[in-house]
Amino acid sequence: WTPMPGAAVDIGAAGTGQAWVTNKGQNIYRWVNNNWTQMPGAAVRVAVDPSGNAWVVNAGGGIYHWENNNWKQIPGGLTDIGVGGPAPNGTVWGVNAGQEIFRLKGTSWEKMPGAAVRVAVDPAGNAWVVNSGGGIYTWVNNNWVQRPGAAKDVAVCGTGAVYVIGTDNAPYKWNGTNNWDKQPGGPLLNIACDGTGRLYATTPTEQILTAGPATATAPAPAPAPAPTPGAGVKCADENGTCAVTGPSTVMYGKNSTWVTRPANAPGIACNNATFGDPLVGTVKECRIVGGAPAPASAWVKCADENGTCAVTGASSVIYGKNTTWVVRNVTTPSIACNNATFGDPLVGTVKECRAVALPR
Repeated sequence: WTPMPGAAVDIGAAGTGQAWVTNKGQNIYRWVNNNWTQMPGAAVRVAVDPSGNAWVVNAGGGIYHWENNNWKQIPGGLTDIGVGGPAPNGTVWGVNAGQEIFRLKGTSWEKMPGAAVRVAVDPAGNAWVVNSGGGIYTWVNNNWVQRPGAAKDVAVCGTGAVYVIGTDNAPYKWNGTNNWDKQPGGPLLNIACDGTGRLYATTPTEQILTAGPATATAPAPAPAPAPTPGAGVKCADENGTCAVTGPSTVMYGKNSTWVTRPANAPGIACNNATFGDPLVGTVKECRIVGGAPAPASAWVKCADENGTCAVTGASSVIYGKNTTWVVRNVTTPSIACNNATFGDPLVGTVKECRAVALPR
């Protein structure tokens, strides 16, 4: 990491070194001719589109796009914004104060499922998000796929490389299959990446840093467990207590949106205060994901990869192998057991589907 001049809190980047920042005073600056040039307006969050123009969110939630050397206000209210995808303007995603997720379609915002506090967008226009519990999710085939680990911020390069700031405030790079590789540097506050793979970051002391495309230098910390065979057993409704018999991992949420927390005997409170709220306005529940014993019949293999998993009534189906799985809830008589339906949680590994009936 190499220090850059100036001080900033948030940073965005795209193209070849086209970076924008916002500082503690909410001033906006653009990197021009190897120096920071102050721009009009005020903002707290910033992202940069493929043409090098900023999208910002101000302290009141107002959304603005830099167009023709002026700020154009966009309807709506957000707390974070991300942009990526094909030039010139890319695809814009955002999250609001209620942790709702939106995607800009033309001149209006389309509400998406799930909940998040941070968002970035890949070259295909699909979002990577971090929720209030640190959970990391990718928008794949019109659904959210959870990735292992936990993070505070996320950035996607124009090259497709994905980086997060972990809960230890260090940078990590997605290895493209099932884990994160720790990178040099830290502690970091916010992270961005341009179209060439060059990283930009701010620190808790408002220092601005940059680094060339990084390579793995240390193993990643153990990832947060994903649903596995013998897991997914409901243990409490929202605001109840999930009882466990020993060290366990408990997930909290509903449908396909969950956050996880470690738990130990005698149990853990199943509420927003403990887990954060991954689905604002939705009644949630807790399920034991791993650790404490679950009934042997909890998950039953129903199909090999590229087969069809037949179910009876409302069920939950997991797809993957060993300890890496993604989950879908099913109400139809069957679901295709393939990458097109679930995304690919383990590239290059032959996978399978397992099912369990959902509680009524």
